[in-house]
Amino acid sequence: MVILGVGILVLVIAAGGAAFVLSRPQALPPPARTADVAALRGQQAIQRFRTWVADTAGVTFHLHLDETISAEALGGILKGDLDVDGPDFAGTIQFTDGKIVKAGDVVLVENIGYARLPGKGWVQSPELVPYQSPDPFTSIDRSEAIYDLGLETRDGQPVHHLRISDWIFGDPDVYLDFDAGTLHVTDTRFDIWVTEAGLPVAAQLDANLNAEGFQVEIPVAVHTVYTLTNVGGPIVISAPVGSPAPSASRAP
Repeated sequence: MVILGVGILVLVIAAGGAAFVLSRPQALPPPARTADVAALRGQQAIQRFRTWVADTAGVTFHLHLDETISAEALGGILKGDLDVDGPDFAGTIQFTDGKIVKAGDVVLVENIGYARLPGKGWVQSPELVPYQSPDPFTSIDRSEAIYDLGLETRDGQPVHHLRISDWIFGDPDVYLDFDAGTLHVTDTRFDIWVTEAGLPVAAQLDANLNAEGFQVEIPVAVHTVYTLTNVGGPIVISAPVGSPAPSASRAP
């Protein structure tokens, strides 16, 4: 007797009280292609990174940054080592314009800024109350397309190389506003390296800007390299010991 079923042929042969069943096994699904698996893992890393960015209250990390500003009259190098806990941060910064080196300690906690120059005491610093956080990812929102460029190795660990093209800093195209003029963004490229868990370990921002409103309009190029460590680790930021009581440095 021959019985036909969906996807299987069963042949039953009865002989001498014994029964033998011969069957054709179901075809196994084709193995997933390596490219498909990599693409899926990349999309998962992007989603996990977006989730991490959205949790601004719980974001903690140590940030080292090296920024080079190239322009005819606005050039300089900015270096910083900062502990970041959401909107609060503390650490050291140094700016060199080719002739003068300016360095100091900075703290921003509960929207109150403090600064200390070498050999000096702590003072309140309203200028530190930022319109931009030192967290390089705060301006990323859900509407921006993030692309996965594939797996790479950094410091011995596999990471996903992500990219945002034409990233906007927040206010449509204004990067910095000075009394003398404004730096307008013309184009940007933001590269980010994240683990499988979506935690960033490094980033690089390249931006071209145009200085308007100054004596002359000049192009400006900004190249910033961010290195992140202790991501998600315990970080405590508090007002410096011996600092003045809070007053005018609190933002309205």
